[in-house]
Amino acid sequence: MTAIAGLRSTYSGIAQLRGAVELGWYDFITGYRRSLIGPFWVSIQFSAWIISLTLILHAQLGDSLGSYALYVAVGMMVWEPLSGAMAEGPRHFSQHAQLIQNVPIQLSRLSVRKLTFLVFRACMTLPILAALMLMFESDVAINLPLLGLAALLILMTMYAFIVLFGFIGTFNQDFGFFVPAVTRFLFFVTPIIWQANEGIRKTISYFNPFSYYLEIVRGSLLGLPMSVTAWIVVAAISTTGLIAAFIVQAVFRRSVIFWI
Repeated sequence: MTAIAGLRSTYSGIAQLRGAVELGWYDFITGYRRSLIGPFWVSIQFSAWIISLTLILHAQLGDSLGSYALYVAVGMMVWEPLSGAMAEGPRHFSQHAQLIQNVPIQLSRLSVRKLTFLVFRACMTLPILAALMLMFESDVAINLPLLGLAALLILMTMYAFIVLFGFIGTFNQDFGFFVPAVTRFLFFVTPIIWQANEGIRKTISYFNPFSYYLEIVRGSLLGLPMSVTAWIVVAAISTTGLIAAFIVQAVFRRSVIFWI
């Protein structure tokens, strides 16, 4: 009987996870339901960013057109979901206030739903990156095992941001205005469009944890140098953040209904 109960619990958990993923897809696709080209607008916007930044900055930074385009594209591909999790986190519980107040629902399902939404949105940038890799294939050296590990660590960090920022944003409404301002600042102090090769740039990059996320993905995709330190920092942040998210969610899940 215990084994049967365990199987039922496992099946229920998998079914709830699948339902959260499906709702995340629904949230993503319905935003473009009246659009002619649908979610490919994400790809177009991403392309515009890469083309503009490459044409304007590659010569000033002394890089070739192809290498700089790939460098920026990978940086933006990593930054967009991470910054999206930070920006969406503070308000994602409040967006479902009526659901939380009237229906007994696990908050983790809402967090997985938001994470799935951000992942689907990030996936729309992959065709652009693939096209750039085909155009400038001499600069590409893909390490799939390391890339998979890097993606897992990024997903863990995103989930931590969504949960932790969600609870803070629900408790303090000003936090939802504070995070976007910080995110814009972080964009310019993270080596997305510049290289942390010397001087003040190297110092800023050393103390910026997001730099290490970019480093492990660029190293796995483009064959650029990456240090063991980068993997240790990213693993420590993602693991600690995920544990903190589980603890906060367990302790304060019943308080959210009073904060909304």
